[in-house]
Amino acid sequence: MGIKKQLSAELREDLVSFYRQGNPLYEGYCRMGPPPFLYRVFSKIPDFRIGDPVLIEIDRGAFLAFLAATLAPFKGEGVDLEKALGDKDAGVILCIASDEDRVRHKLASEQAQQAFGVARERVRKHGLPMKIVKAECALGREKVIFHYTSSSRVDFRELVRDLADTLKARIEMRQVGVRDACKMLGGIGICGREACCCSFLASFRPVSIAKLEGSFLQDRSSTGPCGRLLCCLSYEDAEGECVCKVSST
Repeated sequence: MGIKKQLSAELREDLVSFYRQGNPLYEGYCRMGPPPFLYRVFSKIPDFRIGDPVLIEIDRGAFLAFLAATLAPFKGEGVDLEKALGDKDAGVILCIASDEDRVRHKLASEQAQQAFGVARERVRKHGLPMKIVKAECALGREKVIFHYTSSSRVDFRELVRDLADTLKARIEMRQVGVRDACKMLGGIGICGREACCCSFLASFRPVSIAKLEGSFLQDRSSTGPCGRLLCCLSYEDAEGECVCKVSST
């Protein structure tokens, strides 16, 4: 059974109850990374400015992030809030990040980097048909989340026990698709620049093939490092005009 990617039930129920009692609730966006990931966040107070370092609670725990958009009053019914909080990219602002939180973030990042190397070595040891693409730790460092790719179903129970015993932490495994894997690993596009997904795109935009010529679709230059259609194809409008100007130098 897959992991339900959403905020804890307790946190969601607390915010919905707070809002239904007539209290104002605010929403905005926070950016985590690199690579860049954007989360729709909610807060009981509006006293944050763009660029502020904040602690946010997401489906994987508490992380350091930066406010990317001014908070605005949430406008909707309680059911609308319930639906929004159930999204996998939803989060809650806990507080402004302190200097101590920044130190905790640095330690968690270092632990994740060490865990990444250990996990890749153990995957080879157990002979599993999977590839670890990223490891991350929440600020509490009590849990390590591994993101992996695989073309088949993997029985990683022995691997999880091995990693838990070695890292002295709870282990969570999350399978990701090829586009997310490319975003996490990084890569260079055919333009010679760092791939859009791992440099500035916080979320993937749909790429329509309806307006593209058949010969172009069969050209390997139409796909990115992930093997899917280039994200930059979505930068053109319906008439084929570029709507995202990027210098070639």
